[in-house]
Amino acid sequence: IYPNPTSGNFTISNAPIGAYTIVDEIGKVVHQFEVSDNYVQSVNIDFLSKGIYFLQGNNVKFPTEKIMVFN
Repeated sequence: IYPNPTSGNFTISNAPIGAYTIVDEIGKVVHQFEVSDNYVQSVNIDFLSKGIYFLQGNNVKFPTEKIMVFN
C-alpha cells in the first residue's frame, strides 16, 4: 500500500483478488471495495476524516495493514 500516509488516494498492489474492508480505530466499517486483479489498483478514500484506519482482506494471505490518512 502506498503512499502511506495518504491524503486521499492509495495504491494497492500484489494483493489477492477479493473483497477488502477499511475500518476505523474502533472497528467501524467505513469503506469496502473489491480488488479485481492482483497487480495494481487505486483506491479513493478522500472522503475519510484525518486519522488511522485499518485495511482488512477477506483472504488469510493478506495481513491487516494500517493506513494513515491526512486530509
